[in-house]
Amino acid sequence: MKARSMKEAFKKEGPEEEGEATVDTTYNAIDAPIKFQLPIVTGAPEWSPGTSFKLRFKIDSDVPIRDLEMLVEFDNDKLVPPSCNIEREELENQFDFPSNSMFNFVDIKCPGDVYRGEVLYSNQILVIMSAPSEIPAGTDIPVVDMPFMISAGTTSSANVYVAGSAGSLLNGFKDIAILYRLAARHAEAAAARVRRLYNKEDEANREMCFNFINEEVERIGFWFEHIQSLLADCATDAEIANLDQLQTSINQVASSLSSLDAMREFIASGANIFGFPDEYLPFFNLETEDSFDAIYKIVERAFVAAGSAETNAVRTYAKLLDTKDRIRNELFTINEQAENRLVQVCGRVDADGNPSLNVNDSIDYDLKASFKNLACEIGQNTLLYERALANLEKANADIRQYIEDIELEKRYLQNAVALKNQIPGIIDEYGRMQAKLDKELAKVNAKFDSMLFLEQLRR
Repeated sequence: MKARSMKEAFKKEGPEEEGEATVDTTYNAIDAPIKFQLPIVTGAPEWSPGTSFKLRFKIDSDVPIRDLEMLVEFDNDKLVPPSCNIEREELENQFDFPSNSMFNFVDIKCPGDVYRGEVLYSNQILVIMSAPSEIPAGTDIPVVDMPFMISAGTTSSANVYVAGSAGSLLNGFKDIAILYRLAARHAEAAAARVRRLYNKEDEANREMCFNFINEEVERIGFWFEHIQSLLADCATDAEIANLDQLQTSINQVASSLSSLDAMREFIASGANIFGFPDEYLPFFNLETEDSFDAIYKIVERAFVAAGSAETNAVRTYAKLLDTKDRIRNELFTINEQAENRLVQVCGRVDADGNPSLNVNDSIDYDLKASFKNLACEIGQNTLLYERALANLEKANADIRQYIEDIELEKRYLQNAVALKNQIPGIIDEYGRMQAKLDKELAKVNAKFDSMLFLEQLRR
């Protein structure tokens, strides 16, 4: 639910003071068993940056309720929510439960936390509450007062959204039941329009009404079958058989389609407003009243009923259009949030398939350039991955070089050991060669002495 401006909802009409901050909200009037009311501001806040205020949340419930989950979205650049990273006792003290509230604080899920498989965004807080016993159905059921602080520098309006349910947000297929009821209301509005416009005497009018019913039956039937297929994909017949609210909604669609089909057959048969062929003449065998008076009374009652039905149809159709607009706005908001998240993850791509920062370019759904786009998470993670690969390759090269150096050192040591083992043999061989040289040298010296003696004798 998006709430309208707090200044609009809770202050008197008049120009806003310069520099004041406001909080915008909108009440969602979609028909559902449990609905949050437009939250109200407690106390007398200053509505200036750096000050705080509290929103009081209430619900209207058509069914008994005990457990409640309240998902709050806010402008996190303008509003500061309750603190999360504190002790539990301090955490509970941030929330004020009115004296007539039957709910107690159970837990709070903060941005980044995972709950039921979904990660809460940076602008989301989920408050989980429970009552000691089942709370009967009723209106104006007080829930909790939640504080917010207006960020410094905030001078424009800020948005607060809230959605909730008893148990899980879609417990009992409430969303599917709402779609069924919308289809039924659409069929009822179409039937009311035909009853208001049908003129048996105008052939073009009859053909127009007949074709209009055909289009509506086909459109609603296609919508009905599509919803049925979605429901069949997420639940079995046994799971939905005992959900009275869902079964009632399905029966409403079937009944509305049956009424449209009967009206189409009525127009095709050419019957008059009383349901009889033109040649049929009704006669009343009464003593106090003739046929004309009896027919007049029937026609008079029919016209009164027709006028009332027309008024109800106009109101119902206007409510249907309003509900459709609200659903369209809600879907637009959801789609906008999803697209913003996709841009953060995938980025944008231009017509040439290159990364783009232009908001007019399309989102890179097919990941054509996401891996090269450093403005998105995929591109950033790709860059980190490539850097990690480069560092890993460098580390592998260093390891290979270390291994090669170790192998060279091993071969050097092996050669040194081999040389050391050869030293005793070399020493022995050297000794033998030295002895042999000494013998040869002695022979040479003896021969030289002989030659010298002979030379002396010649002289």
